[in-house]
Amino acid sequence: MFNFNPYSGLLLIGCIQALVFATILLFRWKRDERLHDLFAALTLIVGGLYAAQWMLGFAGWYDDRDWRSTIMFYIEWDHLVALGPLTWLYFRSLTNTDFRWEKKYWLHLLPAMLFATIPICLTAYDFIGHALLGGNAFEGFGGSRGPAMEFKHTNSFMGFIDTSEDVIARVLLPIYLIFTLKEYRAYRNYVANQFASGVEYNLSGLRILLYTFLIGIGLAYLSEVVAIVSGIESYSDVWPRYFAISILVYAAAIQFFRLDARQTRQLRFEHSVEVKEELPPDLDRWVGKLEKQLDTYEDFLKPDLKLADLAKKIGVNTSVMSKVINAHYGMNFNDLINARRCNAFMERIQNGEHKQHTLLSLALDSGFNSKSTFNRAFRKHFGYSPGKAVQNLTTI
Repeated sequence: MFNFNPYSGLLLIGCIQALVFATILLFRWKRDERLHDLFAALTLIVGGLYAAQWMLGFAGWYDDRDWRSTIMFYIEWDHLVALGPLTWLYFRSLTNTDFRWEKKYWLHLLPAMLFATIPICLTAYDFIGHALLGGNAFEGFGGSRGPAMEFKHTNSFMGFIDTSEDVIARVLLPIYLIFTLKEYRAYRNYVANQFASGVEYNLSGLRILLYTFLIGIGLAYLSEVVAIVSGIESYSDVWPRYFAISILVYAAAIQFFRLDARQTRQLRFEHSVEVKEELPPDLDRWVGKLEKQLDTYEDFLKPDLKLADLAKKIGVNTSVMSKVINAHYGMNFNDLINARRCNAFMERIQNGEHKQHTLLSLALDSGFNSKSTFNRAFRKHFGYSPGKAVQNLTTI
C-alpha cells in the first residue's frame, strides 16, 4: 500500500508532523477560541498537503492506477496561494487578543478560494454527474479518473490555469512574508513601549520562523529556476524542493504549538499608521507625577508591570504617558523601568546583600523575571556585566 524508500520516507516525517500538530491546534482553537491556532493549523495543512503529494507519489500511488491513483488526482494538493495570507493572519491574531474575523479578510483568501473551486467542480461532475447519476465508470488513466479530470490533465487551457496559480502563489507568498516581517518590527516597538518585561513578548521564535520561511521559499524558487534552465525533468532531481518544504512544516509545527493563548493574552497590538500627537503642554507636571509614583511606590519592582497600569495610577492615557517617557527620558517604557531595576540592583550589592544572596536572587528582588533579561538590561544600562559590577565594588 505504501512503498517505503528514502524519498517517500523522509517526506513522511514532515507530513505526519503537520497532520498531528494541525489536529492538536484545531482542538486548542475550539477550546480557547483564539483564531491564531486555526490559522496555524491551516498553514500546516497547506504545507503538509504540498509535500504529501510527492510523498505519496514516490510511494507508488500515482502508478498503481487504482483507488490510490484516484485519490492522487482528486485531492487538491497545492494551496500555496493561501500560505502567505494565512501566515499574515496568524501573526495578526497572535499579537492581538481582541482580533476578530472581518469581511475584509476574505479578500486576502479570495485567490485561493477561486482556484479551489475548479477542482471542486471537476470532482463533483465526475463523481456525482458522471458516476452516480450517469452510472458510468471512470476510464481515464487506467480507470482511475473521470472525463472532467481527464480534461484537466490534457487540455492546454487548464494547464494555463495551473501555471497562473503557480505564478500568483510565487508572487504573493514572499510579499506577505516581507509585509509580516515589517509588521513584526512595529510590534517590537509596541512591546518595548507597553511592557516592562517585554522580552517575553518579543516572539523571537516567530521572527526566526518568518525568516526561515522566506529563505526556504527563496531556495525553493531558485531550485525551480535551475531546473528550468538546466532542463531537469526527473522527479528525483526536484525532490529536495519538497523535502525543504517538509522541513519548514516540521519547524513551523513546533513553533505554532509553543505559542499559545496563555503566553499572548495581554497583547493588543494593532499595526496602523501612527498619527503624530502633540505633547501635552504640562509635560514637566506629568514627568514629576511619574517620578513621584516610581520613587514612592517602586512600581518597577513588579515583574509584570505594564504601561497601562502605571498610566492609570498617574491619571493619564497610555498614549500620552508613552510620549512623555520618550520625550523626557529619550527611551521607551521598557528601558526606563529596566534602568530603575538596574539601579535598585546596584543599591543592593552596594549594601552588601550579594554576600548573603545570589546575584540572580537580587535581580529577581529588583523586578526582573529572568536571568537572561536581567543580564541583557544590565549590560545595556551600565555597559558591563553584573559580575563586573561586583568585582568593581570589591576592588574599591
